Amino acid sequence: MKKFYSASRMMLPGKLLLLTAVALLGVKAAAGEFNLSADGNLCKISYKNAPFIESVTTKVQKSANFAGDAQKSMADLPEGGKVFNVWSENPATRFRQEVAVYPDSNGRDVVEITYMAENPARKGYRGKRMEVVLPYSFFEGASYRAYTTNSRQVREIKGVFDAKLPDGALGKQPIRFLAIEKGDTKLVFDLNPIGPGDYMNNYRQSAVRGIWDVVRRGDKLVFVQNTSLPEFGGVTGTKMRIMPGTFKDYDNLHALKTFQYAMSFTPVKLYSFGAAKTGAAYSKKDLAAFSATAHDGWVSDTGSLKAEAFSPEGAYYGNVFGRDGKFKFDNLANGIYIVTVGAGNFGNLKNQFEIFCNRDSMTGKPITVPDQYGMNFSQAVHVKDHTLELDFKGDFIVSVIGVQFLMSDGEDFSIMRPFWKSNGYEPAILFRNDLWTKPGRFDVAVEKFFMPVPGQECAAPLKKLTRTVSLPPLNEQTQWRFGAKTIAFGGYTWNEYANDPEGLELHLDNLVNLKYNTIMVGGLHARHAYKGHEKRMLDELEKAAAAAHKRNLKIIDHHDATLLWNTDSGFRVMAERLCETERDIRHGLPNHRFCIMNRKFVDTYTDYCRELVRRGMDGLQLDEVNFFSHGCVCAECRRKFHEDTNWYLPVNECDPALTTHTNKLFQVWLEWKLVKETDFFINLRSELSKINPNISFMQYTTHYGLTASRLRQNNSARDLEEYARAIDWFGTEVMTRNPYKSVRGTIPMRKAFNLLKFAYGTPIWALFYNNEWDVRYMSYAVCNMLAQQPMISYMTCPAGKTDFQNFTRHPDNMDPVTAVPQARIALLFSRSSRDFNRMVGFEPELFGLAQTLEEMHIPYQIIGEVSLKPEVLQQFDVVSLGSSGCLSAEQAAAIKKYAQNGGTVWLCNITGIFDQYGNYRQEWLFKDVFGFNVHNSPLRNITQFETADGKVITMRAPVTYFTTKPTIRGASPAGSAITPIGKFPLWIEKSYGKGKFIYQPIQLAGSLYALEGAPGSKWKFTRDDALADFMHRHLREKLGRSAIWSTDAPYKVYTTLYREPERYLVHFLNMTGSSMREGEVMDYTVPANAYPALEKPVNFQLPVKDMSIKQVYAISPDFEGRKALKFTNKDNIISVTIPPELIKVYTIVILDSK
Repeated sequence: MKKFYSASRMMLPGKLLLLTAVALLGVKAAAGEFNLSADGNLCKISYKNAPFIESVTTKVQKSANFAGDAQKSMADLPEGGKVFNVWSENPATRFRQEVAVYPDSNGRDVVEITYMAENPARKGYRGKRMEVVLPYSFFEGASYRAYTTNSRQVREIKGVFDAKLPDGALGKQPIRFLAIEKGDTKLVFDLNPIGPGDYMNNYRQSAVRGIWDVVRRGDKLVFVQNTSLPEFGGVTGTKMRIMPGTFKDYDNLHALKTFQYAMSFTPVKLYSFGAAKTGAAYSKKDLAAFSATAHDGWVSDTGSLKAEAFSPEGAYYGNVFGRDGKFKFDNLANGIYIVTVGAGNFGNLKNQFEIFCNRDSMTGKPITVPDQYGMNFSQAVHVKDHTLELDFKGDFIVSVIGVQFLMSDGEDFSIMRPFWKSNGYEPAILFRNDLWTKPGRFDVAVEKFFMPVPGQECAAPLKKLTRTVSLPPLNEQTQWRFGAKTIAFGGYTWNEYANDPEGLELHLDNLVNLKYNTIMVGGLHARHAYKGHEKRMLDELEKAAAAAHKRNLKIIDHHDATLLWNTDSGFRVMAERLCETERDIRHGLPNHRFCIMNRKFVDTYTDYCRELVRRGMDGLQLDEVNFFSHGCVCAECRRKFHEDTNWYLPVNECDPALTTHTNKLFQVWLEWKLVKETDFFINLRSELSKINPNISFMQYTTHYGLTASRLRQNNSARDLEEYARAIDWFGTEVMTRNPYKSVRGTIPMRKAFNLLKFAYGTPIWALFYNNEWDVRYMSYAVCNMLAQQPMISYMTCPAGKTDFQNFTRHPDNMDPVTAVPQARIALLFSRSSRDFNRMVGFEPELFGLAQTLEEMHIPYQIIGEVSLKPEVLQQFDVVSLGSSGCLSAEQAAAIKKYAQNGGTVWLCNITGIFDQYGNYRQEWLFKDVFGFNVHNSPLRNITQFETADGKVITMRAPVTYFTTKPTIRGASPAGSAITPIGKFPLWIEKSYGKGKFIYQPIQLAGSLYALEGAPGSKWKFTRDDALADFMHRHLREKLGRSAIWSTDAPYKVYTTLYREPERYLVHFLNMTGSSMREGEVMDYTVPANAYPALEKPVNFQLPVKDMSIKQVYAISPDFEGRKALKFTNKDNIISVTIPPELIKVYTIVILDSK
């Protein structure tokens, strides 16, 4: 049946026409500058009676525009103007295109063009395209300014549409906002009208795309929106608004120029009242009268009001106070604002008052701010006439007024109006008018917090934070994680299979046939932002879970917990749930995120997760469950921090404790945030385990995310080692994009993630990005030889290549649950040193030593700080602390006990010269061991050292040398560093109980550290062969007894050694073809002969005293079955020779006791 459209509810044709007629009697239809007409499915728009838009077309099928069964309708809009719709209800070509011309709230004529299209899974033409065609003559001679690329950044271009402008796209990047001027013609093309807050505006599905190509085609200028939907369906669409205006109008049309989901929500107005000194975000207003120039100020008589500061610093420590007052803002763009009024009562002022915002009560009734407390009131307010007035009735106090621009009227397609201009056929499950309701008055968020005396926040004794561990048991129901072969499973809108249960079953059957056993579902990532979709999505997830479980597939749900970006209704949700949001450390105003300490948010979110588990989810990957760099100082965070530590967070925003890494209060606050992030998961597990005691929690990051300090990057807290108290499954995005060429750096990085498995038994997965078959094979092998799970999508094996994809299920493959890495050497990954080291980074010595041990085939285990316990360390002969400058006294005690019991501890340059927060120690942490301190100022640019036999080695890169106090000069048995002021020992050894300490004042292994590279970047490493040869000899001498085994495999054949209850497994990965020269630009490719044949057999010797070896054989993806290998056993040392043809790419040699 043909559908008709109106700006009201869809009705029967007769009633609709009556409604339109009645509406037009009361509203004069603006003559307007734009005029809309239609001819068949094509519409045209004139501007000031001249040709303007020649056609608007949507292409959802391969052969032609629109669809063969397309329907159309022209209707009048009640507020004036017209709307023209073309749509198809056929599932194969489902779309709707709407073109409307109408006057906006400012009286300007607006053209609004919208389209949406949807494909079910595996159905419909995947290509989707809209074109808006205009005559180039309209633009010729006009100047233009534009914002390009997606709205996560600001890039401006400008120029002129002249006759010589070549065919092709305007600018190098798609455009989101374009303004033109040509004589009296000044027009704005807002190609991202929803604004930057829609973080997904460049996504190809589940989004309203906000970037367009503006293309000259001869005598036409064409605005092109082109994308394609994935094979498994989804939704796409776009929106454009055209109106009179200039480039400067951007600030009235949009609240933000750019949006990042971790950003601070900067206020457009933020004033202090009475304070002596405030943070930089504030401007001082006090008793200033309203000014037409400033566009704000007191409009009431201020003669009876007073302004006074009750402490030298802090906005909340000052007040304007008195009886009755009115403060006004004007010249505001119309839209939704967050208005915050704050009052601190540090001066113990008598007060009782009510606050009104644009004549509506914010407080609901008269309130009193208690002595030495602060309160603030935040509310979303719709500004309609460019004016905002705050009335204070009664004996009032005010310290802060802040105004944040959330959304302009022109960006609003979810609050005061729905997505489409007219109601009618809904072509997609998302962005629908029938789910929209006009909101009532937004609730006020009230915060109340204690105001400590500035400078006395830390007066009470500090309480030590408690840490608990909550992980699921390792049993038959949880072992699946270790053998998970995981793939992302569609779910972009969870409508793709809603009417196609057979399609869902076929999709899952195909995954089972490809040997996948786990699916990770997603879609509608910030679930809370999609109003009206929660039940529908839960129902569809439940169907998917039931179908998956029927096939023994596990299902993980991946979504975001806290972000409030403006996809669908995100900013509306923020306005409605303002009391749950994060508060900014600079001023206490809301940010675009929920706070994970907020009780109401936690309860609401826990209920949602309970429902997910009830519906069959086996695991949850919950993103952004953390504190961001700008928060949080909400009342609940303040209360809980005091409860846990006995200290107070400063209310004085000038206090350095809020931003200074060396401040003790800041450091305690950081640690508290780390603990609370993990406690969130512990508390959540406590609730969800009542439904499913085996529920799995997953988190992932990148190699950079593990090694880079988030604290130093952006003042935020997030740490995987801390998370491991509650997260039972960790993953990694391997971002190098070419791990084959980055192998020197990649393998030790993968081993670093195993520190979590070593400490907690946690399985680890890795996601690799490269479609080169040889790179995929190498990526798989690295995971398998480290007992990790590869997340590599299935591909058809190219001719002549090895199909490794089902090797995981080889009956002789290593069991990742019971296999234990064999290592007698531990390397410390110090997260405190990552975050707080000075002078020397923690990475080079750690990973340079790891890369050197890889060359030498000496097994090692990277451990985290949680493993610095004597009972854990006793399994190692040697513990290398590297450049771990930041250690706690408790950690040092454990290390010394380990040495006292017979272990060897290896220190380098700055080890232990700081406490765990990076504060200099008055005495070196190991002075009691060595009898000296270490200078904080090293000798620099050292390039030479002398070996014990008198040979001078010149290093490629200069290093530093940390001298001792008192100074120790001369040579050590291994040699001496050559400096401008003499020779100094390379190593200093001291016995300690049954063990010993070795101090290396100079960086050596750190100069052998190669970072991973990425395609497009230059390789920055050249192996220092002379230094490497020296380190090989020295390490073999020092660590030879801890090497466990020996082999003559080439140094680019990577090896690992594991033990199962009845087998030893030796892994060999042939990377002899991997080579990069310094300065060479990395790409995605590998050499034609990626895995050259080895020239010689590989021999190894492995002492085995704990089992009787009955047979030795090799297995590999490169050949079928087992290949028996001859071996000898002399004095319990197993010697094996592997023919070179058996190590083509990746081979496991198994020493079997059965």
